Amino acid sequence: MTKLRSSLRDVLIAVASVAYAATAQAQCEVTGSTVICPDSTVQLCAPASPGYMWVDENGNVLSREQCLTITAPGTYRAYTYDANLDVWWGPCVHSVATAPAESCMAAPPPPPPPPPAPDLDTLACPMPASWWARQCRREHNRRADLTPADLAAVGACVDEASQLFAWGDPGTGLCRTIGRSEKQDLRMRTHRQFAAVLANLCARHAGTARRGGEVFGLGADADFNTFFESTRVGAWASATDAELVQLQGASLRDRGVRDAYLRIFGEAWAIGHGVGLNTNCPLPPADENGEDSSVLAALGDDADLGAPMASMAPVAMPNPFHGSTRFAFTVSDASGADVDMSVFDVAGRRMATVARGRFGAGSHVVQWDGRGLDGSRARAGMYFVRGRIGQAEVMTSVMKVE
Repeated sequence: MTKLRSSLRDVLIAVASVAYAATAQAQCEVTGSTVICPDSTVQLCAPASPGYMWVDENGNVLSREQCLTITAPGTYRAYTYDANLDVWWGPCVHSVATAPAESCMAAPPPPPPPPPAPDLDTLACPMPASWWARQCRREHNRRADLTPADLAAVGACVDEASQLFAWGDPGTGLCRTIGRSEKQDLRMRTHRQFAAVLANLCARHAGTARRGGEVFGLGADADFNTFFESTRVGAWASATDAELVQLQGASLRDRGVRDAYLRIFGEAWAIGHGVGLNTNCPLPPADENGEDSSVLAALGDDADLGAPMASMAPVAMPNPFHGSTRFAFTVSDASGADVDMSVFDVAGRRMATVARGRFGAGSHVVQWDGRGLDGSRARAGMYFVRGRIGQAEVMTSVMKVE
């Protein structure tokens, strides 16, 4: 009888041991990686239970949450609490080793997505007047992108869209206006730049493309930021067309007329070269021989920069300039005046401050070294000098060439 009791007890103990081991095994199913890369983290999680305790190899308690975030390799032990039996199961041992170096190499970043196709209404991929002139010289330029039929279509569109131009033969008229001539005066040069803007608008409207199918031109809704305002190319073209019609019969000897033409020239030049536009296209190629940048006849032979100035507006000498230029101005008040004048680009960004302080009565000359506030050389283009002499606002423009 005693032997029977002893055998039954041994069986019960064995069954209980097996049941305990099975329960403990279930409680030790820690999830998480077994390797870790340098400068990275791994999360280990114990089975769900009413309580948890994580300890390290030295017995230090690390956390009492279900999951533990580690940053280094090592052996980690988890204990879980069984509320029904009022016991703690464990330790559940989980070892994490250092991952092989080759597996820790960062994957190369995915390639950038292709740029979205430009909205043709806001397309801002212009070509400068020099490019249009090269298209007109097709007989000497076998690499021209546009055919005579393309130019005739663009010329007809420009002729129809503008009150300024009235060509009997649109293709020929466009090429005569946009072609370069050393004998062009300021009015003709301004018309040339303006015609190039209209040609870009018409190229977009007609769906004209360069060789290879590359879309170019200007959408009427393309944003254009001038020194004076933010506008859209279509609205600028309409307003400028009306202004040029009014200026058509005015004398270029008049300072106000010349200033108006210089402003329009600068804005049209900027549009044709992508300056002041929110463009996602490559900038147009640099002008060959600086032909679009050169406005040596901008002030005309009538301008005598050495003569006494009839107004307080500063006069740039030389204009255009390559390296640096000077601005001459007069303070007419016998007691002197506070002067503040700065150079701005066509987008309204301040490039340099050329005069600031108290100046006595008489003539003064200040210099701009052709550099921006950060010391870098300014790119070729039109710039404006604007500020105050006393209470009077003054403004003039200057062209920088390569």
